[in-house]
Amino acid sequence: TFFFVLRQPACLAGIGKTSEIEGRTVKELKEIQSEAYRQAQIVMGKTDTEAIATYGDAYSRDPVFYSFLKTFDSYKNTIDDKSTVILTTDSDNYKYLKSPN
Repeated sequence: TFFFVLRQPACLAGIGKTSEIEGRTVKELKEIQSEAYRQAQIVMGKTDTEAIATYGDAYSRDPVFYSFLKTFDSYKNTIDDKSTVILTTDSDNYKYLKSPN
């Protein structure tokens, strides 16, 4: 019992140190994640700006072709391999398939 009483403060100090280290680690991890998120947002903002400029350039060069590309991009995002697309001959999307212009 006497031995246990002498060791108890040392154990508590170890537990306290462990908690301190864990707290510091969690804080550092949050700081790293926050900085990584901030940098990712900056990169995404730059690429979005470049994409918008590219789309604007493409549109100004050939509005019909740009519209064609955007139409088929929308298909790519909404239709999968198992989808069936039915277009009427008077639909805006069909005009790109039937017209050589």
